[in-house]
Amino acid sequence: MAFATVQLTPRRPVWLRAVYWIAALETVAAAALTLLAAGADLLAPVVNLQLPVASFWPQLKPSVRLDPAPVASIASGGFRQADVGVSGLGLDARLWLAGGHLFLGAVAVSVGIAIAVLCARLLRGNPFGPALSKTAFRAAGVVAVAGIASQVCAGVGGMAASAQALAVTGWGIDDRDVIGGNLRDIGWPLPSEGFTVDSWPVAFAIAIVAVAVAFRFGERLQAQSERLLQEKLKLQHDTEGLV
Repeated sequence: MAFATVQLTPRRPVWLRAVYWIAALETVAAAALTLLAAGADLLAPVVNLQLPVASFWPQLKPSVRLDPAPVASIASGGFRQADVGVSGLGLDARLWLAGGHLFLGAVAVSVGIAIAVLCARLLRGNPFGPALSKTAFRAAGVVAVAGIASQVCAGVGGMAASAQALAVTGWGIDDRDVIGGNLRDIGWPLPSEGFTVDSWPVAFAIAIVAVAVAFRFGERLQAQSERLLQEKLKLQHDTEGLV
């Protein structure tokens, strides 16, 4: 004995198809660009990166006079990173930097997949399928873990690159305009002393989890509705058999 099932009539607005294809293309492009960036970190003779440095501000030689001098003056602070291309970078720094790109790419790919799955379910007229909530939960996990890992890898790789490019054990100078006995006096920046990890991946993951929970609740409501409909059709069929 078979009973009829009710399915929602699929609605296929143009904007929904557009979002689906944009998400799909973004996922493919993010994966390709991630592999290219990681490959460049590992194999390119010159690695382009934001090189972290200890807070640095260039000092003018005592003989330099500015006329007229700027109205405001720098009282403290300085640059903490520089956009540079570094040659001769060691394998350890390259591996960490490549790992940072791979983890960050994983975040973009997972989000793109989740959006594409959502649009696909909507185009089929059945958004509350188990595949959607599972994909959202997985995306949240990837965003949280890979988002933090990408920052750690980039930070460690940046510190390694900074040490390799800026660490100096000895130097000499013959310039009467330079006063002092440290590297800052000759305008040389020092390697970075650390890095920070932002909490945005965790906040982003929590938002995705909230959406996934909402879809999981919708799945349960849809399952209950279908079960009640089946019971109603069965009762109707049994009643008609008694007439």
